[in-house]
Amino acid sequence: VIAANNNEKPVVELVLRRCPSCGAKTWKHICPECRVPTEIIGVCRSCGAENSYNENAVCSKCGGEVVYHSKTIVNIGEELYRAARSISESLPSRIKGVKGLSNTPRVPEQIEKGILRAKYGLYVYKDGTIRFDSTNAPLTHFTPRQIGTSVEKLRELGYTHDIHGKPLVSPDQTLELRIQDIIISRNAAQHLLKVSRFIDDILVKLAGMKPFYKMEKPEDVVGKLVAALSPHTYAAVVARVIGIVDGLLCFAHPLFHAAKRRDCDGDEDSIMLLLDPLINFSRLYLPGKVGGKMDSPLLITTIVYPEEVDEQAHNLDTCSRIPLEVYRAAQRGE
Repeated sequence: VIAANNNEKPVVELVLRRCPSCGAKTWKHICPECRVPTEIIGVCRSCGAENSYNENAVCSKCGGEVVYHSKTIVNIGEELYRAARSISESLPSRIKGVKGLSNTPRVPEQIEKGILRAKYGLYVYKDGTIRFDSTNAPLTHFTPRQIGTSVEKLRELGYTHDIHGKPLVSPDQTLELRIQDIIISRNAAQHLLKVSRFIDDILVKLAGMKPFYKMEKPEDVVGKLVAALSPHTYAAVVARVIGIVDGLLCFAHPLFHAAKRRDCDGDEDSIMLLLDPLINFSRLYLPGKVGGKMDSPLLITTIVYPEEVDEQAHNLDTCSRIPLEVYRAAQRGE
């Protein structure tokens, strides 16, 4: 985007909006004059009738195709400096964008969000969210020492007793993992720390609100909620982070992985800090083509019910130890 500023003003296809107050047409989501939200409008290719936005892009009068965008000249330099000034940020050396929008109404994101993401070295997905991809692994039990979380913090998170019913007092006691608690990699924790700072900047500088996360170090992600989403699906599942490990895996209960439509066999999934999809996701950003809605959190499951999860996740061994004879039999090829 910075490089494009050095070229002539580009002509791009952008959404057509109208201010409900003054009636002015613009591509911006806020009217530059009235400072009120604008409304998407479209024109029917067949009868020329004006239409309000609908996902099917079908004219309400004749059933013809509705177009919600038009060719627009954009002064990128002016937009960049206006955006940077509005959030009191200096322009980063690099802001990545796309050459053309693929969503049906050609709705762009606010440039301010691009500036703030670039500030933290973050990359946006097609739906406006930020993900961290990692390989999943099944886990049913753990000790506080293994996941790097103190006994005091785990008690605060509800892990008050071990598997034998004894009060949790030692970092070496074995605990049963709750089905919507996950243990993430240190890389993921560091990534989510940057995302939290980006979100807090949005709340303060764009929305005029107070920061929500106020995280200072990767360990602060423990206790926070995330949304986990598997590829080629459209239903994310809420989880709580309870620990951080140095391995490059996301450990979670088999029922949790199965709730994401995964068989717990090393699939790659993604996690998002929960507030990110709640305030930054938009169906308007999704590509207007077959499969464009896949890999996006159109739905978010808040509670995982074991009886509704695929039965394969219930086929687990429950023994506390495997007898030596099993290994000897395996060695003999039995």
